[in-house]
Amino acid sequence: MITLKKNIVPAFKKDIESSITLLKRIKSELYISSGHVCCKGIPVDFGFEAIVRYKDMSNLLALQENLKQCEGFQLSLHAPLNHDNPETVDLTTSQGFGVLEQLVEFCDKQGIPIIATHPNALRQASYFSLEYSRQHQQEKLGQVISAVQKLNQMSGKTQVCLENKPYPATDANFEGILYSPVAASFPQLLELRNAGIPLCFDTAHYATTRATANSMLAPAELKEGGLGIEKTIAPLQGFFLEDCVSHPEIPDVLVQLGDAVKEIHHNDAVHYKCVEGSVTYWERLVPGRGSLVNNSDVSAFIKSKKDLPVVLEVYETDYANNPNSYLAFRNLLIELSR
Repeated sequence: MITLKKNIVPAFKKDIESSITLLKRIKSELYISSGHVCCKGIPVDFGFEAIVRYKDMSNLLALQENLKQCEGFQLSLHAPLNHDNPETVDLTTSQGFGVLEQLVEFCDKQGIPIIATHPNALRQASYFSLEYSRQHQQEKLGQVISAVQKLNQMSGKTQVCLENKPYPATDANFEGILYSPVAASFPQLLELRNAGIPLCFDTAHYATTRATANSMLAPAELKEGGLGIEKTIAPLQGFFLEDCVSHPEIPDVLVQLGDAVKEIHHNDAVHYKCVEGSVTYWERLVPGRGSLVNNSDVSAFIKSKKDLPVVLEVYETDYANNPNSYLAFRNLLIELSR
């Protein structure tokens, strides 16, 4: 069963209401009967991924009440988010871990099967001092792995899935630049797979990281005789030569990650601007509307799985009518039915 989901912010009742209207429209226009069968006989269900912000944590009972509107739809959580101060939700700290622990308990009680979470706080360039090394990076990755394993051991039926991050990323205002040194590069994703970590694979995040890492291959290969290859990758704060291997295309990396992928966040990205010597991207675009991701990148993998949620993470400006989400759902369903 393929489950296609839309992001909602359950703190806002109107967002839930307009999103339910959207999914009903899609079912009606694309001839989906009972919410379970789309054209050409591909089993499809629909649902929502609720975004829980850090400031919502003190009012989970209100979110619980609002989510009752989604009865009949599959639910998952994307949490916790705090763009203003990512340090508060870094799961390798006691504070960040405690927030996730609280959300696991909440989801267990509500019967919500998946929490997609970020690995650790995005960092400013100043975080990476001259002493920052590959060893520091690997230690941080190990802490992330341990935290996710511990959360999943203490949960009931809820599974905490680690989302891969873009490298680099922009800040909340899309102006500054941020770096996530773990759970971004292809070698790190393989390490997470080998450690048994459930993954939420974000297509735009991976495509951004791939574009960044692959752009370093040519200048790195031109260096001869060990003439300071570290200087070539110095602008990539927190990344090292081991991260800048050739990154496969999305269809290939999905096959290699295999059953470790428990959910997909599907969206596109486009080159935005250069900051501090690195290219940044604007993400959450309708797949095919940017320059990095298409529906054909994920369709074969999605159809090969019996039970895979796919969240269409699309940026909206008209939240009453959700035109971008409509286009994203429509185009993906057409691709899946081919």
